[in-house]
Amino acid sequence: MAKNAIDDYLKRRGWKESASVRTYMAGLRHSVMSPYEVSDIVRGTSFLARDLIRGGEPVLISERSATQSLRPWAPIAARVVPVGSRMQIGGGVLAFDHETSGLSELRE
Repeated sequence: MAKNAIDDYLKRRGWKESASVRTYMAGLRHSVMSPYEVSDIVRGTSFLARDLIRGGEPVLISERSATQSLRPWAPIAARVVPVGSRMQIGGGVLAFDHETSGLSELRE
C-alpha cells in the first residue's frame, strides 16, 4: 500500500508521466509550506529564500514568473521543492507584508 497520494499516483499512473514530472512529484513528497524571506532577485531567473521558521542558510530558487513581482526582503509563503540539484516553488507564491504577518520579529 502507498504511503501518501503522491506515492499512490506514481505507483498506479507514474508510467504515463515524463521523468521530469516524476522527479518533481517525488520532490513534493518531502516539501512543506513555510514563510520565506526573499533576497538577491534575478528577474526571470531566480531568487534566494530564507526559511523564517526553520532558519538556516538561504536557498537558491529557480523561478521565472514570481521573480517579476517579488521585492527584496519581502516575506512570502511557499512550498520549496527539490527537483534534482535545483530548488523550485511548488504551486504558487503568496506574498504578504511583515506588519500583518506577525513575522517582523523573526527577521531580527
